[in-house]
Amino acid sequence: CWVCLVCCCKKNCQFSNNCCSKLGGNVKAYDANKNIKVSVDYPIFECNKKCKCTSSCINRVVQLGSKVNVCIYKSRYPGWALRTYNDIKKGQFVGIYVGEIITVEECNQRIQNSSSSIDYTWKLDFNGPKTCKFFVDSTNYGNFTRFINHSCEANLSIHFVWINCLNRYFPQLALFANRKIFAGEQLTTDYFVHRS
Repeated sequence: CWVCLVCCCKKNCQFSNNCCSKLGGNVKAYDANKNIKVSVDYPIFECNKKCKCTSSCINRVVQLGSKVNVCIYKSRYPGWALRTYNDIKKGQFVGIYVGEIITVEECNQRIQNSSSSIDYTWKLDFNGPKTCKFFVDSTNYGNFTRFINHSCEANLSIHFVWINCLNRYFPQLALFANRKIFAGEQLTTDYFVHRS
């Protein structure tokens, strides 16, 4: 049951078999340094506000926010872009793709009347494209992640993470480094991984 995941761990869940990740049927998503170690098709259940563990828990990463320093800058192509000031380790959390959560119908309508850009919309389709009901649209409301551009050789991957809202249709879209990223390097993701 996705709506009732709560662990009773007292400290950091590192050695517990009853942590939210185990209760969700998955292997532990993060290593001891809080870097991701599962593939993009694994659902990640972080410990949540009802859990007894502390913020030092190894299963609390996305909810603690980004620890990377980034810069939005004007590039020659394709326009605005994002780069990092510091080296980013492979598996390190970079940020959450945020925006308005809208229905598929609303998304199609916005794109048709040009009030949203397809470049700023992401499907919330962990359950598959046929059951997708919602999109995240950062055209008008978002954070620094909306300036991440596409690359076929992307250095970031999107993972589906559930924290306090365990509704299967509303995961967090969390961006993690899929390789070491060097200071000054542009941050990119593959736009077409979760799009039809």
